[in-house]
Amino acid sequence: MERIENIKTATIENHIVPDRVYKQFKPFFSDAQLTALYKTAINSLKTFDLDAEQQLDAIIYGMESLVKAMKRYHKNAGEPVYNNHAYLNRTLFHNWI
Repeated sequence: MERIENIKTATIENHIVPDRVYKQFKPFFSDAQLTALYKTAINSLKTFDLDAEQQLDAIIYGMESLVKAMKRYHKNAGEPVYNNHAYLNRTLFHNWI
């Protein structure tokens, strides 16, 4: 019984998303969403010659832009974001051209 309860209440760290990104955006997205968005961002940035710190800064910029767009929509001041991944990809691409 105790083992089953431990399994039910288990929390496992997200080892894919860096802590800096995870802590900042966890209030807005689930673990699965964060992981998928992070992977989308990494794939989007592969075409650019960026070091790890530049990649992280770009990802944070893109995620902040996504959250701001969602915020505008929920305050009835903007259009809805229909696809988070496409929005993030487009933001990263336009920011680094």
